[in-house]
This record gives sequence, structure tokens and C-alpha cells, in this order.
Amino acid sequence: DWVIGGTATGVIGLLETADSAAFSQLSLSRVDKRTTGNVGFGYRRIPDNLNAIIGANVFFDEEFSSGHQRVGLGLEYLTTQGDIIFNHYNGISKEKKYKGVREKALDGNDLKISYRFDNTFQPELFFRGFEWKGENGYKVNGHEAGAIVSLNKNIVLRVSRKDDDKSKSAVKAMLTYTVNLGEADQAKPDRFTSQNPEKNTLRKRLFKPVQRENIIRKSQIKLGIVMSTY
Repeated sequence: DWVIGGTATGVIGLLETADSAAFSQLSLSRVDKRTTGNVGFGYRRIPDNLNAIIGANVFFDEEFSSGHQRVGLGLEYLTTQGDIIFNHYNGISKEKKYKGVREKALDGNDLKISYRFDNTFQPELFFRGFEWKGENGYKVNGHEAGAIVSLNKNIVLRVSRKDDDKSKSAVKAMLTYTVNLGEADQAKPDRFTSQNPEKNTLRKRLFKPVQRENIIRKSQIKLGIVMSTY
């Protein structure tokens, strides 16, 4: 099976210092004929004793056609060559009936580990493990592996294969278009250039979009059988 979709993301810089940044992030995603909106706030810092970024973020997600809602919390460890990203999701909306099918937003966690190559397209290979939980002990465990390629400074292509214990394997292809605004505008000259080249490279990632599952994962009940879907 194929899952194809797209995301438009805006990152708005709220505050920037020589070693930290605060920002908000707005996204609209379209997958499986459903549109989901996300709004979040994040903070990132480059500690004095680390050549890495430590970050935290919170998000609110809503699927407009069904009314499903979710909140999320994320933690990040970002380096010039690879990342470790943890996200927790909590479905807060009650059971919905969408096109005659009962659905409920799932709770969940995921952990993504990636390695990035330094060349024109900045390809990134990643592995993500995930777990989704619903009512009455319903649970989905799985993993996703793939690649992320920067087509230009605004457009990123993500292609991956997803496997879990409740559905068929699926190949996902997602295009993301990002606009940086305010302090996050990378066209502006850097006011905080360091004598440490690696720190300067890290600073360029302070306003990169947060990597998380923007689409709300749901359980569905059809003919008395519980299954998962986007």
C-alpha cells in the first residue's frame, strides 16, 4: 500500500540569542483526504559543553473533518550528523463518528534516530519505532525506516516504509514546504557568528521544523473489529 501526502509548515522565530531560540510552528497536512492542523511552541539551546542542540516542544493537533484532537510533547537531541527525537502524543477528543465509522484518537510514543550526510541534498537516513494505545487494551507496535532529502532550502521529500502488527506494510511519501518568518528567517544575516565552525552549523538548525507525527493516528471499529488508521 501507498500513503501519499503533503505538509505546509511555517516556523516563526520568537526569540534568538547566541546559543538558544524560541519559536512557534504552524502546519497543515493532507493525507487520505483528511486535513490536519498543528500549532506548537518550541525551545532549543546549545549548551556550552556540548556540540549539540537540546530542545523541547509542545503541540496541539486537530483533524478538521472529524474533530479529532490531540496534544503532544517532544524532546530533541540534535547534532550536525544525526538526531535523537522522542515524541509523546495524547488523544484528548472523545469518540467520533466519521462517515458512519466510530473512531477514537490514540495515545502514543515514538523514538526516531537518524544519520545525516553532508552534501548538496543533505540526505538523512532514519529509523523510527512507535507505539499507539487505545481503549480496552488496544495497542499497535511498529517501526518506520526511510530517507529524508532536501530538494531545496524550502522543500523536503520524505520516503519511508512503515510496518506494524495491525496492518499491511505501507510506503509513505510526504512533501513538506517550509517558510521561516521573524527571527527564523534564514535570509537575514547571522548576528551571532561563533569562532567554532560546528556551533555555526548547529545554529542553522535552531529554527528547523520539529520532526513529529503531525497526522492523528486513530482506532476504528468496523463490524465489531478494532483497527488503526490515519
